[in-house]
Amino acid sequence: INFFSFFLYPWILFWCSGSPFPENIEKALSRVGTTIVLGFLTLLYAGINMFCWSAVQLKINNPDLISKSQNWYRLLVYYMLRFIENAVLLLMWYLYKTDIYMYVCAPLLILQLLVGYCTAILFMLVFYQFFHPCKKLFSSTVSEGFQEWLKCVCCHCRQRKSHESVGKADQRSVGDRDETPSSSKISSVPSQILNTEELCSA
Repeated sequence: INFFSFFLYPWILFWCSGSPFPENIEKALSRVGTTIVLGFLTLLYAGINMFCWSAVQLKINNPDLISKSQNWYRLLVYYMLRFIENAVLLLMWYLYKTDIYMYVCAPLLILQLLVGYCTAILFMLVFYQFFHPCKKLFSSTVSEGFQEWLKCVCCHCRQRKSHESVGKADQRSVGDRDETPSSSKISSVPSQILNTEELCSA
């Protein structure tokens, strides 16, 4: 399922875009030859994405056949889904393990595998940031994408706090409005008393 989804994904994007069939890959190739070349290229793309996120994204409707803008959010979603997939597979292994693994500390082994997977992702991000040979093709780096994500999170938190403060201010103003008539009633009582004293003295 993973392989065929990654294989069909560039073709689905190409068909949805409505762009004409690429014919400038190689002038000596016919339409059938171009289709075969693109098919093998898509097979290679799907094979890479089966195990790690490919740095160069295949884009058939682009004359260069690659997308030069790296989307770090898709990379994050990809590795989060892979992490969930590995966790589910490890849980299934823990529930249905055979008698051979009875002498192995299964929870410790699962923890070691998950920590090792997270460490591998960290090293891969460092590779994307500093050592990737195609990093000049990226419109932004991993650190810039992480900073943008932090800015979005901070802006969301600030907006939530501002909405909460505005709501509290509205509640206070409503409370003040409710208190003002009672104070006016209280202030009106002494004036009535003074008026009665003046009348008595008169």
